[in-house]
Amino acid sequence: MLEEFARRTREALASSDTFLGLVTPNWLADPTCWAQLGLAVALDKPIYLLVKEGTVINENFRRLAKRIEFFRADEDLALAARRLLLEDH
Repeated sequence: MLEEFARRTREALASSDTFLGLVTPNWLADPTCWAQLGLAVALDKPIYLLVKEGTVINENFRRLAKRIEFFRADEDLALAARRLLLEDH
């Protein structure tokens, strides 16, 4: 089961240009998300993080990200994602 998860995740990440993580306290508690992030690092993908305001992320996690954008709970996520991805170019 873990092997199948790793294979599917690797295939999905290998075909993408970037890794975009929507970081919330629930995300931080999910080992699946950490596994995906680890594979993104191993595949040398640029890592972009959309972080819900109030979510605590440590310095090592911050250093992995090419860019971090914080969003409010009442904010449109599409607008926050556009800010995150377009301001980098």
